[in-house]
Amino acid sequence: MTLQNVDDSKSALLFSIIRPLPVAQYVIDVPIYQLERMLTRYEQEWRLDLTPDFQRGHVWTDAQRIAYLEGMFRGSVGQSQRQIQFNAPHWHNEHHGGDLPDEMQLLDGLQRLTTIRRFMAGELRIFKGLHVQDLDGSAFSSKMSQYALSFAIHTIPWRRDLLDYYLAINTGGTPHSKAEIKRVRGLLASAAEPGSRRIVEF
Repeated sequence: MTLQNVDDSKSALLFSIIRPLPVAQYVIDVPIYQLERMLTRYEQEWRLDLTPDFQRGHVWTDAQRIAYLEGMFRGSVGQSQRQIQFNAPHWHNEHHGGDLPDEMQLLDGLQRLTTIRRFMAGELRIFKGLHVQDLDGSAFSSKMSQYALSFAIHTIPWRRDLLDYYLAINTGGTPHSKAEIKRVRGLLASAAEPGSRRIVEF
């Protein structure tokens, strides 16, 4: 089917029913050995917030973290399990007009990101005793390009849309507790409708 064959009115109706989710505007692979450098850059340039109020905190056990790391080195962790999602409404537009602050918020992947950071800091051992330094100089070195996370940057300007997206990606995959989902739904209910006037302070 080509664009010439698309029924605009039908598409609009289906759009309102399906409500497709926002697509990341920028995606980059970040080797895990460069992770802290990239996060520092984001903090300096975009005001990074890794724990916005809708995040559920650090809930993985060390056993879960080790299993994730071992899966990455063995090759069982897929691309979607390596993705870390951020939202920065001011990424391409400082005057985006939404009600979200001009900062980069971690949207999804806190557990994965924290796990990699702790491993790179020498706080976690894998395969019954291996530190990250023990892999240096081998085909499994953390400096090998295949050991990378995928950073996806969204530019959602409205808090209500952001929370709606967060709920959509967290109610069908990795389990969140009912209490956690209820808490974020409460945040969503109190968020302003997109298009509401935003007060800009200079």
